[in-house]
Amino acid sequence: MCMILECGDVMSQQATATKVRFFMAFAHPIRLQILQELKDGERCVCELVQSVKGASQSQVSNHLACLDDCGLVSSRREWRKIYYRLADPKIARFLKIADEISPRVASRIAVCPDIAPNTGQGGR
Repeated sequence: MCMILECGDVMSQQATATKVRFFMAFAHPIRLQILQELKDGERCVCELVQSVKGASQSQVSNHLACLDDCGLVSSRREWRKIYYRLADPKIARFLKIADEISPRVASRIAVCPDIAPNTGQGGR
């Protein structure tokens, strides 16, 4: 049994770790492009493959599976096509807020040595 302060610290560390993993789901360029596309509504895999730049059908499918596993997207099958949508409308709002904030901090993020490009991993 732990003391209240220690339990709170453990819970805080777990919450932080969960948030880090949440942000990592957005940190890959293909996943972010997919989520951006789904902001405007449901899309079939074939549409996403055409709209996600520099990604093969296999890559898009793998990242959709990741996003589905993470609970950020959901899907439905209609005959041979699978359609994806954001699992929660708050994700679209989250992306909109990121669109509003990122231009204001873009120049500073670009030179930050602790943020490696396109990976979400630290640079030092």
